[in-house]
Amino acid sequence: MESAAKIKEILQAAELEKLPDFIAAYQEDPRNGVQKLVASAQKKLDALEKKHTELDTLCEEASAELERNAELMANVSQLYEELISYADLYDSASFEAKKMIVSQLIRRVDVYRGYQIHVDFNFDLAQYLENSDELAC
Repeated sequence: MESAAKIKEILQAAELEKLPDFIAAYQEDPRNGVQKLVASAQKKLDALEKKHTELDTLCEEASAELERNAELMANVSQLYEELISYADLYDSASFEAKKMIVSQLIRRVDVYRGYQIHVDFNFDLAQYLENSDELAC
């Protein structure tokens, strides 16, 4: 015989709509009625366990994505702080120092008709643009 706690768990898991069927089956054959109730409750418990497993999986995936986003946000914050520090340095620099900073960053500037501009940098801008695609949230 099952313990009282197990029977209570089974009764709580049983669907209330099936209670009249259980009562009718119990009145005809008490043992068969209890077996039907236990089977019904077990099906519902199995479904709940399956949903619980699915929710656990979703929570783990969400936690992993949250960690990845936190790491990306840390990278964005670091890049932002670097950019702000360079901007502050540039703003407070003398004209000669500004020219030197720009000459370190830019290799060549071409200006065409219609004021079209082409800038060749001394660093790989594509690398930063690729990282910005990853960092965009």
